[in-house]
Amino acid sequence: MSTAEAILWRGLRRRGTAAKFRRQFPMGPYVADFACMEVRLMIEIDGPAHDAPEQKDKDVAGDTWLTRQRWRVLRFSSDAVLTGSELVLAEIKRQASRRPSSDPAAPGHLLPLAQEKGDARQGITQ
Repeated sequence: MSTAEAILWRGLRRRGTAAKFRRQFPMGPYVADFACMEVRLMIEIDGPAHDAPEQKDKDVAGDTWLTRQRWRVLRFSSDAVLTGSELVLAEIKRQASRRPSSDPAAPGHLLPLAQEKGDARQGITQ
């Protein structure tokens, strides 16, 4: 685990959320940094390598595939975790409290969260 992943993992385990997270969770051809099966929420911590155009394309493809599998994906920069882990944990807790809808017509049912509601906070992408 990277330093940012270790900090976030400690925060998830120590403070807990309403849901249980697993780390290094395999899903199809992808492995999520953290995943909560109960609310179908995956969390990715992106380091500087994710800034490269080819990696951004891979991330978009992966997020699209996961969304089609009815997973929500939250991405945070490693800098956001290192400098503001409490804010990151608060956002994860907020998102984990949202239960997935079984109604395909429900807002955001198969849409990434960024399309449901933009998040202007620095370092936090969805």
